[in-house]
Amino acid sequence: MSFIKIHMLDVGKADSIIVELADAFGNTTTLLIDGGKKENSKKIISYFNEMKKFPECIICTHLDRDHVGGLSSIVEEFKEKIRCIWTHVPARHNKTLKSALYEKIKVDGRSRIIFSSIEDLEGFVNIAEKYGIPIFEPFSDYSDEKIKKFCSVFGIRILSPSREFYNGLLEKMKEDFGIISSRSIRDAIEYVSAATSDPCSVIGIDGADTPENESSVVFEINIFAKKFLFTGDAGILAFDKIRHDLKEVYWLKVPHHGSIKNLDGDLVERLRPKVAFISADGSSHHPDSSLLACLEKHQVKVRSTNSEGNITIEV
Repeated sequence: MSFIKIHMLDVGKADSIIVELADAFGNTTTLLIDGGKKENSKKIISYFNEMKKFPECIICTHLDRDHVGGLSSIVEEFKEKIRCIWTHVPARHNKTLKSALYEKIKVDGRSRIIFSSIEDLEGFVNIAEKYGIPIFEPFSDYSDEKIKKFCSVFGIRILSPSREFYNGLLEKMKEDFGIISSRSIRDAIEYVSAATSDPCSVIGIDGADTPENESSVVFEINIFAKKFLFTGDAGILAFDKIRHDLKEVYWLKVPHHGSIKNLDGDLVERLRPKVAFISADGSSHHPDSSLLACLEKHQVKVRSTNSEGNITIEV
C-alpha cells in the first residue's frame, strides 16, 4: 500500500525532515532532508532510534549551517545503513570559491559565515566518502542514472537548481555580500503601494534571498496524485526559474522558516497548498505574520514547530 509520512522535527530555527515512503509495489525508503545544526544531531538520531528506522538516503538541500551542521554526526551513527547522499559540492564546480571568500573574511563577516558553512559541508562529504557512501549531485537538468531510477520508483521530481543556475550562484557568493534581487525597484515600489490591505502583496517584495538559500534543492514527491513540495530555503530568484512549472500542491514545506522574502503572492496562489509546515523558533519574524496571513487568506492549514514541537502528516 502506498503511503507517505512526513516528520518535521523541532530543531529551532533550522531544518530537519524525515520522510517515510512506500509505493504500491512494496518498495520502501526513509529520507532525511537536512540535519539541523550541530547541536541538533543527538535529537535527530534519537528520533530515528525511537522510530526503529534509519536514513536510507540523506538530502542536504544547501550549505547553510542550520541545514548541514548535524549531518556529520548522523552519518557516523548510521554509516553502515545509509545507501546514498544527495548534496551539491561547491568545490566540484568552483575551485576558487573558498580562496575568494578567505581573502574577504577580515573585512566581511558574511564571507566568514559562508566559508565556515562550506567547511561544514566538506566535512560531511569527507566522512561520507570515508565510509564509501555514494554522493550524488541533484540538478533539475542533469542527474546520475541512479538518482533517476530512485526518483522514478518513488515519484520524486527535482525542480531546482539547474547546473547553470547553481554555478551562477557560486559566483555570486564570491562577490560583495548582498541580497540578490530578481525584481526591479519599480516592481518593489508597486508591491509596497498595493500592500495596505492585502498581506499577499507584502510578501516577496525583497525579490530574492542569499545565493546560498537560492541554491537549495527544490523537489516534489507525487503520491496518490497529491504533490508534496520540499523547498529548503529557496527564494524568489529560484522560484522565478521554475514558476511556470509550479502547480497546485497538497503539502508545502514553507521555505526559510517562514520568512517574508521567500514566497510571493503569486506563488501562494499557484501552489494553493492544503497544508503547510514551517520549521521555526518564533524569533526574528520567523514565521512572519504577513506570510501567515497570506496563507490563511488562501485557507491553508499552517502547522509550525515553534508552536507544536515535532509535527507529522501521513497520507
